Amino acid sequence: MSATLCNFEPSSLYSSLSNLKLMHTPNRVEPEFGHSTAFCAACTKIGGEQVEYYMGVDGAGGHIYTNGEPRDLRQFKRLSRYIMQEDLLQPYITVREAMAIAADLKLGASITAREKVVVVEEIMQLLRLDKAKDTTTERLSGGERKRLSIALELLNNPPVIFLDEPTTCPTTHNPADFIIEVSSGEYGSHADKMVAAIENGRCQSWRDYAVGSDTSQELELEQLNSGGVEKHNLKHGSTTCQQFHILLRRMLLQTLRNKAYLWLRVCLHLFLGLIIGLLFCNMGYDASKTIFNFGFCYACIIAMLYIPMMPVLLEFPREVQLMKREYFNRWYGLKAYYAALVVSRTPATIFFSLIYLALTYPITSQPLELPRILMFTTICITVALISESMGTAISSILSVVNSVFLGPALSVPLMLLAVYGFGDGDLPPPIIWKLARSCSYLRYGMEGLVAAIYGGRKEDLVCPEDKDFCEMKNISNFVKLLGMSGVSFWFDFGVLVVILLLMNFLGYYLLRQRLSPNYAYRSIKIIGNFIKAKMSMSHQ
Repeated sequence: MSATLCNFEPSSLYSSLSNLKLMHTPNRVEPEFGHSTAFCAACTKIGGEQVEYYMGVDGAGGHIYTNGEPRDLRQFKRLSRYIMQEDLLQPYITVREAMAIAADLKLGASITAREKVVVVEEIMQLLRLDKAKDTTTERLSGGERKRLSIALELLNNPPVIFLDEPTTCPTTHNPADFIIEVSSGEYGSHADKMVAAIENGRCQSWRDYAVGSDTSQELELEQLNSGGVEKHNLKHGSTTCQQFHILLRRMLLQTLRNKAYLWLRVCLHLFLGLIIGLLFCNMGYDASKTIFNFGFCYACIIAMLYIPMMPVLLEFPREVQLMKREYFNRWYGLKAYYAALVVSRTPATIFFSLIYLALTYPITSQPLELPRILMFTTICITVALISESMGTAISSILSVVNSVFLGPALSVPLMLLAVYGFGDGDLPPPIIWKLARSCSYLRYGMEGLVAAIYGGRKEDLVCPEDKDFCEMKNISNFVKLLGMSGVSFWFDFGVLVVILLLMNFLGYYLLRQRLSPNYAYRSIKIIGNFIKAKMSMSHQ
């Protein structure tokens, strides 16, 4: 493979790559090194999947050939594997488990389970990971993490591998230490002469003096170089259903092993359940505190909004970085990953919501009728699932800082619109506010909870003996005052289900745009980067 780069603007960050020629021959490990690690990373990315960025901005241009033929970028990206400088590994699984899961995804049913075990053991022994095979990834040393990153990509024997900083030793500790010292100017200023001598990488005469090459090796390399691009299987090693099953198993295993996070969520739901339950204690049947019971419904909706959403905003941006490495290296498809992500989160969200409701519902003396309990629980769980999906959609395209800011900021108008117009009775609101109110899924959640508690009840609420008069004793009058006399539980529940599906589709679409952006998304990103650059310059 050869690459020729030209026309980088002098002011560009990568102007040092102008008129640079890179050439790599088959069956060899060939390094690209320099005094700056950023230079090495840029050269590596030129051949990897990020070539579109370098060839599309800053006035960059050039040509890349594979075996003397113009490279098919889409095909080459599917054939090549890129191991980043950062050792991003899936947490809470051991080395053996990580290798086994990767083998199932990358090899699929092409070989038997016994053969997969043999391949995994051979690679672990080759990269000296056999002694750490029962160690979880977060406890590995720096060198072990780097070797595991390489081992995971060797399972299906890819034809091209790009390694960014593959060693953990100091950059200047290498056999060419003298060349580095000369290039750094320790023996005088000879950098310009050296660049001119090698013609900025275009000179290939040094290959004629390779040490240790024999005739058979040279003949084999000539045969490889003279042929066309070797055909490889460009599809994933496993089917979509197999990918979904494997990823779901991995995600559930990671969730169960993250005990600190699980106990934190359990304690949080217990704490909030007790606090909210005691604040609204015995108000469900008290006619003198009917408005406060409506406040209890609102508190439940707010709890189902923030508790499921905030952990996703904090954790998912990091998960996206892990997923990008596996996705670009052809481990699995995005559909299988996103489906497994949604399914793996659902049991935990339902379980924690039930903990909260198991405390608040009886303490506040809500109707102990099974249909009403099921309706109340169903609405709360559905709202929690929508909030979690909303957090996924936000954090799929933003960093942790921006996600944590934007998530609560978008929640405020949803909360305000959820209770807009309550107390006006059947007086219709302005059409613009009616449309805005219909955009808040919390509004449908509030209507569903009110319908679950008060819908279809004929008897009046109990007025305490120490009260002379209870204005909200009649349930029909109270529901009419709220403007909910015509609400239907099943309509609100159906709308919430539709919103849940749309929110999951939005999260999938935004994540897909982040991985493979279209022209509209790229344009928006370029405009955002331009505005950010101008703002930073104005601050300076």
